[in-house]
Amino acid sequence: MSNTYPNEVCFLLANDSIQEADTNKITLVGFYAGDDIVIKDESPGKLLGQIVIIAKLRGGSGQYKGKLKLIGPEGELIFEDNNKSLNKKEGENLIIGIKISPFPVKEFGHYKYTVLLDDKEYCYDFEIRNS
Repeated sequence: MSNTYPNEVCFLLANDSIQEADTNKITLVGFYAGDDIVIKDESPGKLLGQIVIIAKLRGGSGQYKGKLKLIGPEGELIFEDNNKSLNKKEGENLIIGIKISPFPVKEFGHYKYTVLLDDKEYCYDFEIRNS
């Protein structure tokens, strides 16, 4: 049976997340309602406590080779995980999350988070800026 790929994705950005072991329920703490993080009266070089990015993928099914990466405003690699084996059953959501702690803000600007399932790419852009 060949892989079919998710046709819908939702990305969430937050300060933290808590996953309940018995229910797999995820609680987001400090959810950013927009696609940006505003740092008040600071210059680049600040350390955020942490950030969490969660991708919820719907549709499709199969066994995928997963890759995750986060690229900063100057094209620098901030996070990468190339060795994820992901299994998605038909009718279930696939939840993929990363937590980076601490999160260094070397530059204000646009960040790009990419989830790859085999060669199928799902991207999320968010901005970190000064108020």
